[in-house]
Amino acid sequence: ARWWSSIRWRPVTATSALVLDAAGRLPLASRVGDVWPEAAPEIARSTLEDLLRHRTGLRRWMPLYATCRDERELAARLLGGDWLRDGDDAVYSDLDVMLWTLTAERALDDTYWRLLRRHVLARLGDADFAATGRAGARALACRLTTGREVELARAEGLDVDELAAPARGEAQDGNCRHLGRPFGHAGVFATAAGMERLAREWLRPRGLLTETMVARALGGDDRFALGWYRRGETAASRGLGAGAFGHDGFTGGTVWVDPGAGRL
Repeated sequence: ARWWSSIRWRPVTATSALVLDAAGRLPLASRVGDVWPEAAPEIARSTLEDLLRHRTGLRRWMPLYATCRDERELAARLLGGDWLRDGDDAVYSDLDVMLWTLTAERALDDTYWRLLRRHVLARLGDADFAATGRAGARALACRLTTGREVELARAEGLDVDELAAPARGEAQDGNCRHLGRPFGHAGVFATAAGMERLAREWLRPRGLLTETMVARALGGDDRFALGWYRRGETAASRGLGAGAFGHDGFTGGTVWVDPGAGRL
């Protein structure tokens, strides 16, 4: 089996968030300010669930390799509200998921990768998942540069250099490369079998999740479900049932679940 990476890794992050919430270790109702007392009021009042549903008002993306020297500066800028945008419309934001990552790590005094392995991947088949830099020769080569990130930066009024295609087994995401490890939005490699098991757990929970947990994640009238796009957000969902949910990976890992049809 071969591994490929996905620039958007929200579904597995949301799975871990639900498991940690159910265990009482990291309630989704916890506020950012409970973990980071120094957070600006606009950020402090956001819950962990808000972060994974993109309700915080943070910008969709920033080139950290051009704006932050390290994770300490990243945390300071996220918590200080430096990257809040105008307007209250919900947009997909890598920054939301990165702040969830930092908050979970601080609250539980552990790394994102270890939390992910212990609470999710060990039950899905650890051998089918690898962190950026560890997939090695089994990883599919990615020839994509960061041209899209240049466009995203330009939309934020910034000019950045285009990064070369990543080395085999290294995340394509420029921010993961800059930080040197996986975050909740990117930096994890998976086989097709591993991705299928994750999706089937959401389709028919068999112990890692429960039907109640799935219903909570998919419920509400937010633009985004907890960890997933709703049907209609991307072209990949065309032709699926009204209750379909999924995620498109920039470099692979695209998966959609159609509960009405009982299929992936």
